[in-house]
Amino acid sequence: MYVKKKIKSLFHRKKTGFTLVEILVACGIIIALAVGAIVIGSSILDSGRYNKAKTDTATISTAVGQYKFEHDAFPKDLATLTKKDGQYGPYLSSDILKDPWGNAYHFSVNTSTGRFGVWSNGHNKANDTGTFTDAIKGDDIGIMGH
Repeated sequence: MYVKKKIKSLFHRKKTGFTLVEILVACGIIIALAVGAIVIGSSILDSGRYNKAKTDTATISTAVGQYKFEHDAFPKDLATLTKKDGQYGPYLSSDILKDPWGNAYHFSVNTSTGRFGVWSNGHNKANDTGTFTDAIKGDDIGIMGH
């Protein structure tokens, strides 16, 4: 009788582990969570880049205004703001002259109105503003000053 029970328990042992379906469902859930995290993370990074570009253009605009006040003329380009000129400057570090997408910030003066613009091409990396006349256009991120 003992031998019969032993043989019977060998063949009717309770199976442990996961089935293939359970493993596939678990993998599917993990993949869905990972994709969601990537999408949300990407959105957060884009928002951070946009905010950095807004802050940078405001900082550059302030430096341009200070330069104009001290020299009674606009700088010829943004690189001018990173150099010492006699008792004035530098107004900016050269690190700030690149936007969060790795492109140079734009600077242009509308001589007829005396206004200037500082802008980044933004996420699409295309200069929608062109040569500044009166507004920052498209998805470009910038500021106008005088």
